[in-house]
Amino acid sequence: MQMFVIMAYIKKSKKEIGSLVITSRVHDSFLGKFTKGSHVRIVDIDPVRGYSIEDENGNRVTEIGWTI
Repeated sequence: MQMFVIMAYIKKSKKEIGSLVITSRVHDSFLGKFTKGSHVRIVDIDPVRGYSIEDENGNRVTEIGWTI
């Protein structure tokens, strides 16, 4: 007798320019920083340097790497 295990396929969420995300760590820049838990939008994705993020007030940190 054969048993089959039913498994669900869960697609990874793809982060794109314009995606709203919550930071999982601190992101520093020369002018300030986003603390962990900040609500930001992805404004650019550099294939080498990673994401650039911005809050609703226009504060931006660029090239933060691949961990938001």
